[in-house]
Amino acid sequence: MASPDLEEEEIQENDGFSPRGTLLFVLAMLLGYALYWAYLWFIVVIERGM
Repeated sequence: MASPDLEEEEIQENDGFSPRGTLLFVLAMLLGYALYWAYLWFIVVIERGM
């Protein structure tokens, strides 16, 4: 069983959380979403004619 001192140190280490990975994931998802709709627009409007 872990001592209370170790648990307090682990909690303090998590205080400086920086969500860089989350931000990168969200930006990648938005980029993929934009590319998906751009591709669909290209297929529907350009290749099939206006």
